Amino acid sequence: MAALVFGTITLVFYGPEQFLYMRWWWLFDLLLVYTACINLGGELLLFMSYR
Repeated sequence: MAALVFGTITLVFYGPEQFLYMRWWWLFDLLLVYTACINLGGELLLFMSYR
């Protein structure tokens, strides 16, 4: 879900040219890392709140 939001924001601010000039594997990896950071950050905050 976070990857879709990130992609939509990028599409709105930078336009479709941003995606056309990138290699698709690089874009997929970027969205995967971004989503992992969001999920791990949420887990870390949840862990810290129960401490």
